[in-house]
Formats: sequence, C-alpha cells, structure tokens
Amino acid sequence: MKPHFSIRVLGGTLSLAPALSVFLFLAPGTQAQTVARPGYQVSDTAPVALGAAVSSLTDGRYVTFDGAAVDLWSSAGIHQLNLGSFPSPVFASFIAVDSSQTVAILGESTNGEIYSVDLNGGGMLLLAQATFNYALCFDPDGLRAWVSAALGGWGAGNDLLELDLATGQLTPRAHVSGPSGPLATDGAGNLYYGTQYDGWPVPPDTQNLIRFEASDLQGPGLLTELDATVLIDQLDGTSAIVIDEQGESMFVVESDPSGGAENILRRYDLAGNLQDEVLAATAWLNALELVPSPGSSILAPYQPLGAELRLGSTDFNFGVSERLILESKRCGISFSGPNGPAAGPALVTVRDVPQGGSASIMLTRTAFLMSREYQVDLGWGVPVFLMTQPALILRRTIPLDADTNGEVQLAYTQPGFMFGVVGYQAVIHDALGTPVGTSEIVINN
Repeated sequence: MKPHFSIRVLGGTLSLAPALSVFLFLAPGTQAQTVARPGYQVSDTAPVALGAAVSSLTDGRYVTFDGAAVDLWSSAGIHQLNLGSFPSPVFASFIAVDSSQTVAILGESTNGEIYSVDLNGGGMLLLAQATFNYALCFDPDGLRAWVSAALGGWGAGNDLLELDLATGQLTPRAHVSGPSGPLATDGAGNLYYGTQYDGWPVPPDTQNLIRFEASDLQGPGLLTELDATVLIDQLDGTSAIVIDEQGESMFVVESDPSGGAENILRRYDLAGNLQDEVLAATAWLNALELVPSPGSSILAPYQPLGAELRLGSTDFNFGVSERLILESKRCGISFSGPNGPAAGPALVTVRDVPQGGSASIMLTRTAFLMSREYQVDLGWGVPVFLMTQPALILRRTIPLDADTNGEVQLAYTQPGFMFGVVGYQAVIHDALGTPVGTSEIVINN
C-alpha cells in the first residue's frame, strides 16, 4: 500500500501523497506523468503559478489566485489583467467563476475571508468570512453558493454552508466529520460531498462520496452524514467532483491505491456506478469544471469533440502547475488505394481501438453523407453518431479484431463501378464486444 496521509492546513486538506509518491515511484529526473485513458485525450495545457487556485471562463480564458494576486489569463496562458492583490500573502483556498462570467468568488484560509472579484478589473469586494474555508461551488439558481469550511477549527469536523451571493450571509446547513472536502451541485440543487478521514495514517477504503437532497438542505435543523445518501463508498480520498448534467454522469478524482499513479479521474453515473476511468496522473488533480458541448455529444469515450473537462494539475516534485483541458478522442480511420470510382487494391485502417477490442467498418455513398452526423440511440448508454442514417449504410463488416497496436485493417479490391466515391466509418467495440462508439470518417478520394 502506498504512503498516503492528509493533514489539515488552515482548514483545507493538504494531501502529501503526491509529493511522496513522485519520489517513491518516479525515476530521478522523470517528471510526473498525466495519461488519458483510451477514448480520451488531453488536448491543451496552460501554465499556472505553483499551487494556485484556478477557474475557467467558457471562452477558454482562466483566472488564478496564488495567495498574493488574482490574475486573468488568455487560453494560451498569456497574462491579460491583474484583478487584485493582497498586502501580504495568504493561503489560497479556491477561486470559482460564476455563470455570468463577470464575477469570480475566491476564498483564503489565512484570515478566513471570501471575496467577490470583478473579472473586468473593477477590483475585489469582501463578501463573507468563514474560518478555514476550503472549497466552493455555485447553486444552479445563480443566487447562492455552497462553501466547505471547518468553522470549528482543527479536529472539529467540517461545515457545509449556504452563501447568499448578494448579501454575503452564511447559513450552516450540514456538519460532517473529518477535514474539509470537495463539493459540487447538480441542476436540481442536490449537494455532493467527498468525505475525508480524520486522522493519520489514513486507512484505505475509508472515505465516501455522499449526496444531500436539495429539499433536505432547505429544511429545519443541521444535517449530518446520516441524512445523506452514500453514492460511492470505500474511496481512498477525493480531491475534486463535478456533475455533468448533459451526460448524466459525474467525474470524481480519487487517489490511486496501487501507487502506479497518484490520482485517478473516473466517470460515474449519477447513482454512483462506475462507467470508466478517464485519466491517471502522478500529479495532484483538482478544480474540475465541465464545459458542455454546444451540440448533443457528451464527454465520454469515442464521442465527437464538443464537451470539455478543465482541471488543475500540480507536480510537487518539479514545482509545476498547469490547467489541463480533457476531451473525448475518437478512433482515427484512413484509406489508401485508388481514388473514387477507380478499381484496385485498397486498405482501410482504424487506429486507437481499445485493447482486445474490435471494429466493424461501414461504407456509404458520399451523396448520403450528412453535414452533421446522424445521432441515434442504440441503447449503448451514450449517443451514437453515424455518418448517415442507418438505412443508408450500404455495407458493414463483421467485427474485426484489433492487433496489438490497436489497429484494425480491412484489405480488399475496390471494384470501382459498384459504389464510386464512398465514405468509411467504424463502429468500435470493447474487449467484451460491447459497442462503445464510432470512429472518425474518411473518403476514398
């Protein structure tokens, strides 16, 4: 079992496992690794001050709070504007951009202050005070936020507070055991929280992800963990949570007990059932933000681009923090052979097929291709995107097994006169033979 422990630092929970693990499991001179699982990709990175809190605007810009200054950056990591500063450094707890994209709320745990920050450069305004504040998420009504803070100090558990964004009034709604943990809300106003073990060393499988119902949070009295529903149990530590309404799922970061990677980002359905692993990292991961797709694709393996997961990553060994953007990644497909209606030997290759999986290659006339892929519900648990309507697919192979390089190849003699210029796409199957998505599209021209 890997060394893993947590200590309370000014109200938050600072896990020292990342710092230890990079020394224990990485060769000297090797920077921490971030590896997307099959069907996902890290599409962009941008620099962040070491250990700074970070939050993104939907247009890709992001704001950071490093304990001394609050700054706005372009999506490429170019400094745009200083939004505020502190006369002396404080411990940065969080920063979060609200839905209007004009204001961010930050918390610091040295003095326990929470500020509203004008993202257009209008300065900072003291909004509230919560001792040892640690994390914040917005309520879907846009009028409130929820704060995770240890009001009682060391060893006194953690409080979940309702924050009125207009008046700054804080109302305790629940009290839970252990140091402060991350929290998130869904569209119905339910509150999700990652419990933390109060003590050291932290035994494995002792922490849970729980949900408080919105109606209970507005009832009389102070709630406890006994009033919440346990969605995921036996976790080793939760550093971030975000709810994906469009995909009917939630993304949760957990410390990896194997020691192979310090953190594992996983996707669950809203009942807490594991759907897939998304990302493994020896760096510390936090500050999850989900940007929904403008279309109907979701953030899941082998989906078209659209939805994004933005998150913070800190490599304590090398002193590097970044903002990452994670997206779906479809299997690539290529064609080599005679153009269009010409006859001759041809080869269609599908790449990045899941290990032990297969691909069924389809073709249709280019006249049948749609400007936007045809979406159909085939009961796979994710939207399925096809190059044309199912009835217009002219040929489809049986599932062809992938080789050890994750490639499926179809070699054949193109008759030319039969279909002319055509488009190819593959249905992707996992190692159990379950369809998981479709590939990109290629034309034989």
